[in-house]
Formats: sequence, structure tokens, C-alpha cells
Amino acid sequence: MPPIENDSGKTALKSRIQGLIDSNKVLVFSKSYCPFCIQVKDLFKELQVDCNVVELDLIEDGTNYQEMLLEMTGQRTVPNVFINKTHLGGCDKTMKAGNTIFTFQNG
Repeated sequence: MPPIENDSGKTALKSRIQGLIDSNKVLVFSKSYCPFCIQVKDLFKELQVDCNVVELDLIEDGTNYQEMLLEMTGQRTVPNVFINKTHLGGCDKTMKAGNTIFTFQNG
């Protein structure tokens, strides 16, 4: 899908992303082949934390999602992790958070 040029398209996409963030305790924007994304998803499985994953390489407008996430968070890379509607960061920050994530999920 080509980049979104108009403001209404950007606003709609931002609203869609914000809706996902708001409706999921743990949300990971990921790419299915990314080793760092796989590491984060494995951490959540190990901690038995339910998380919703959006695989940006498997959805039609994944590039636009990633561009909007950059605008929203300042983070260009995946995984892009949100916990309780708050941006946590990428793989390094998520791995450092470790067991704290379990507390967020169940707290």
C-alpha cells in the first residue's frame, strides 16, 4: 500500500493504532521473521503473559503502521511493545523488564 498522503488517512490510521493499544493489556507490533520480535514473543510465552501481536509484514498496510508508530513513539524498529496503554520500547527494554511484565499483566 502506498504511503498515506492526506491528513484524514493519517488520522484514521493513528486512531486504529490507538484503539489497538487501548484495548490490549499487552500489545506487540512485530515482524514475523525478526529475531528480536521472536525473542520478545518467547518471553511473553515463558511468563505466561497473554499478548496481542500485530505482524506488520503480514498485513496490507504494515509499512504505514510502522511509519505512524515512529511518529507516535519515536521508535523506528520492531518489536514495538505497549503494556497497559504505555509504550515500553523494543526488545532490549522488554527483556530488561522481564518479570515486571508479569506484574503489569496481572496487576
